[in-house]
Amino acid sequence: MAQRFAGVVVDIAKLRDYCLSTTHPRGRHKARVIASRLGLTAEDAPLLRRALLDAVQAGDQDLQASATDAHGQRYVLDFAMTTPVGAATIRSTWMVLTGDDVLRLTSCYLL
Repeated sequence: MAQRFAGVVVDIAKLRDYCLSTTHPRGRHKARVIASRLGLTAEDAPLLRRALLDAVQAGDQDLQASATDAHGQRYVLDFAMTTPVGAATIRSTWMVLTGDDVLRLTSCYLL
């Protein structure tokens, strides 16, 4: 991974309780699509976390800067994921907070 970040953080709770949660008010729609196309559920949060970490570390040259705001610099990284159920492109969104140099996952969903 390029040296521009001191580290990468993918919070397992964000995946389990938001992106893969069938009960979260906003995340449930993402969870439904992820489950139908990849077969991943909240119990698969560690698997998705590993895929996200691998993708950002292997594909940091594909990490695209997007918006900058008072909170920091945002990034987008798309990558392919295949499971026994199917294959899909995942869009992952990331942020480096102002005054920090750690890349943090903010969300992910299927394209």
